[in-house]
Amino acid sequence: MRGSKTVVSDTDSSATQSDSSATKTDSDMIDGEDEEVSAPSPDSCPFSEGEKVLAFHETQIYEAKVTKVDFKMNEWRFYVHYLGWSKNWDEWVHLDRLMKNTDENVRKQEQLNANQRTHKNAKLPRTSQTKQKVSRGKKRKNDSVIK
Repeated sequence: MRGSKTVVSDTDSSATQSDSSATKTDSDMIDGEDEEVSAPSPDSCPFSEGEKVLAFHETQIYEAKVTKVDFKMNEWRFYVHYLGWSKNWDEWVHLDRLMKNTDENVRKQEQLNANQRTHKNAKLPRTSQTKQKVSRGKKRKNDSVIK
C-alpha cells in the first residue's frame, strides 16, 4: 500500500520505515510551491556571532557586537551588546536595525550623530527665558514665622 508504514524484518535495527511518497500538507509548502520548509543555512545569515556591527537604537547609531543569532518565524534575530554600555542595554533586534561595520557606514553614523547634536542644541531654551522652580507648600529654611 502506498503512503503506509511497512514493518521491517527482525534482523533490521529499525522497527518501522516510512514510505517516501507521503503526501505533503499545507504546512510543508511555501506559498503553494511544492518545496519543503527548512531552516536557512548558516551561510545565508547576514551577520555572525562575534561580529561588530552598527545598530540603530531610537534615533542614534551605536557600535555593537552580535552575541547570539536566531532564526524564528522566517526572520533573522540578533542579540546585540552595545559596546561601552552595560549589559542591561543588550537586546534582540531584527535585521532592519543593523548595518555592517564599514568605513562608509561609520561615516553615516558620525553624520547622523552630529546632526542629532545640532538639533538638540538648537532646541535648548535660553537661560534668560527659563522659569524658576517654584516649590509649593514648603517653607524655605530661612523663612520664619513672625509672631
